[in-house]
Amino acid sequence: MAEGDLTAPPTLGFFRRYGVHLLIAALAAASVAIGVVVWDWEVGSQDAVVTWWALAVLFAIAESCVVHVHVDRQAHTFSLSEIPLVLGLAFATPGGLLIGRAVGSFVALAAVRRQPPLKIAFNLAYFTLDVGVAIVITRVILGHQSASGPWWWLAATVATTSSLLLGSVVVSLVIAAAEGRMVRRPFSAVAGIGGVTTLVSTDLGLIAVAALAGRSAAGWLLTVGGIALFGAYRAHARLRSSNERLGEVYGFSRAVTSSLSEGAVPTTILEQTCALLRAGRAELVLVADDGAAGRVIRLDEGEVTVVTGEVAASTLAARLEALHGEASVLVEAGIDDPVGQAPASARRSALVALLGSADAPAGSLSVAGRLGEVDAFDDEDRRLFETLANHATLALRNQGLVQQLQREAAERKREALHDALTGLPNRTQLEIGLRQALASRQANEIVAVLLVDLDRFKDVNDTLGHHYGDELLRHVATRIQKAAGPDADVARLGGDEFAITLSGALDEAAVIAVAERIGARLIEPFQSGGLVFEVGASIGIAVAPYHGEEGPILLQRADVAMYTAKRAGRDVSVYCAEDDNYSPSRLALAAELRRAIEANELLVEYQPKVSMSTGAVVGVEALARWHHPKLGFIPPDQFIEIAERSGSIGALTERVLNLALGQVAQWRAEGFPLTVAVNVSVRNLLDDSLPTMVTTGLAAHGLPPSALTLELTESSIIADPPRTIATLNRLTGLGVSLSIDDYGTGYSSLSYLHRLPVDEIKIDKSFVLNMLRDEGDAVIVRSTIDLGHSLGLQVTAEGIEDERAWQLLAEAGCDLGQGFFLRRPGTGAQVGRWLREREVERQSFARLEDEVTIRSEVVEPPA
Repeated sequence: MAEGDLTAPPTLGFFRRYGVHLLIAALAAASVAIGVVVWDWEVGSQDAVVTWWALAVLFAIAESCVVHVHVDRQAHTFSLSEIPLVLGLAFATPGGLLIGRAVGSFVALAAVRRQPPLKIAFNLAYFTLDVGVAIVITRVILGHQSASGPWWWLAATVATTSSLLLGSVVVSLVIAAAEGRMVRRPFSAVAGIGGVTTLVSTDLGLIAVAALAGRSAAGWLLTVGGIALFGAYRAHARLRSSNERLGEVYGFSRAVTSSLSEGAVPTTILEQTCALLRAGRAELVLVADDGAAGRVIRLDEGEVTVVTGEVAASTLAARLEALHGEASVLVEAGIDDPVGQAPASARRSALVALLGSADAPAGSLSVAGRLGEVDAFDDEDRRLFETLANHATLALRNQGLVQQLQREAAERKREALHDALTGLPNRTQLEIGLRQALASRQANEIVAVLLVDLDRFKDVNDTLGHHYGDELLRHVATRIQKAAGPDADVARLGGDEFAITLSGALDEAAVIAVAERIGARLIEPFQSGGLVFEVGASIGIAVAPYHGEEGPILLQRADVAMYTAKRAGRDVSVYCAEDDNYSPSRLALAAELRRAIEANELLVEYQPKVSMSTGAVVGVEALARWHHPKLGFIPPDQFIEIAERSGSIGALTERVLNLALGQVAQWRAEGFPLTVAVNVSVRNLLDDSLPTMVTTGLAAHGLPPSALTLELTESSIIADPPRTIATLNRLTGLGVSLSIDDYGTGYSSLSYLHRLPVDEIKIDKSFVLNMLRDEGDAVIVRSTIDLGHSLGLQVTAEGIEDERAWQLLAEAGCDLGQGFFLRRPGTGAQVGRWLREREVERQSFARLEDEVTIRSEVVEPPA
């Protein structure tokens, strides 16, 4: 016999609740009507051997031992009620059968299974209707025959089968009314267990009737045996249910674990708990780190709500109070619903479990609103619920660990891609964003990189300290972001360098306008620590596709443009290939220069230095020359700069020094006591090995230190005055002469001139070339000569290209001169031949003077 659940979820509306009541009323009316009709019908057997109270006892036992079959979220209950029904159809009056069914079922439902009143009313109405229908079907098939033989067997079987079908229909109707949906057909789900139970019970009842008809006690024994058999089957069903629940717990654990990566563990716990316990509502109270209730997550008929604040704290307190220190409790009907404010008519039992330990609770888990069960939650449900709560506790802890690891990983990733001081993206993030911008650039769009370098940041750091420097960088970052606009990506590359990326349908003028706006904002005064100061910036711009289409190339060329702006004293500069000293060709040239130095492929030319008072050649200046096998002649200014930047200047200077000293030694051996001047760069002066290089070279060629003059520029002296002056002092200590080349083109050496251990200054050729046309340059030249002499220095003039310039310099008292008027630079062989020819001419001129003197003495008359 099947029965159904009519407990509606707490959210049912008026129609659902009263639809159930109307159905109960209809069933009751139908059962009363059939009862009135069949009440006085005759008993099926010769004598009424089974009284109503005996049937009541049998029906009470049958309805107390039931098997539940779950279909979707509802449940159908099957019992051995067919046995007393068959006995009543055979040996009891219709009235006695109806009373026995009603009384026995009421005792089982109210006292044993403790169903709520509404359900008792429904089941009693349905049971009495079911018995009335069975009586009618039996009497229609059997007629006035006795309860024996094949027709009786057929009548009893059809009656009980009809009861099964009627029960399925009635249960489906009440479930549909309770849930407010269309009637479903659960026959396929219950036909198996329902059909088997009905047929077995009917067969046992028929055997019992046959035994009782023969006045044998075996009928009662068969009845008892059937009940025992059903009890064994029920035990088997419980064992099978227990195994199924183990699988459900495993499925619960897998479902919760799989939701860890999605961060949906709380919702999954609620959904899985409701599904396994067939509950309509569930609640999860989670404790925050400080021990207070952090939030309450509720699942009610599939809808999730989250509550925080005082409600969460009070909810957790209520759950802990209901637990009384237990791991889980079964809250009986009549106690307030622990997961909501359900109406009194919908209150049933609920389950509450502790998450964590009593000393350190992590929260609580609750379920209520049992769906489809003929009974409320029981101890078996509580044990399953407690197991689920333990798994939920572990899953929540794992989720906390996973979230902590995710936060730490996200923080590490952010730290790896952002600057710790300003919070801006760093170089790595800039390159990633730049690569993405270039990849998504359309044909009519550009991607511009602006490189910003602060001009006087080092002064702030050195004067006020790094604390103020860091604060300044933070202010600078804010100003750049505001000035660049929301569409710009700003990054800090390190130190006082920032980069901005602009992309879209812009033109170069718009990019320059943004750069000028940034520069204007940065030149505005900063205030920190009671001080007001300004820094300013130099900004370089490179634009794709005009200046390159790869991120590293754009950054490199924006860097070139920035240094161009810094050298030119401008705020903004756009990349220009002519300003780029770092092109790939120059990089390759640096490698070839190093190879040429090692292979002794560099040459040295010499330009004579002549005494302006005697006309004698007193020395030469050594000039490095490089004839590239493919590129031809490369100007000294170009390859010397490459040597300085690539670190080859030391080897280049050593090569030129040794060639020049060797050539001077050869000329001295030929009778020309010349000195040689070799140019050194700032890199050489900052190299502590320069004095050793000079000493080694002089010793190798057997020359005294006075044979060598080292020429240095003004800019090389002021690069690092303490170190350069120390090196110069070491060189003069060796006896080497020092000369300041290109004097007058610098801007600071005058302040160091009286402190420098130099022997000579060389007037730059730009003044000498213009002195005939510009009186101002002529004044500078004369003043420089006077200044040098007043300091005890020898003065040499460069760039003498005509006789008039020679005469003016000689009249001004210049000591030495060199230039094209005297001799163009040439190789050692060329200058050597010129020296010998000049010596021959000098000797011929001397002999001619001697002859003229002698002849004058011969013709002179005696006194």
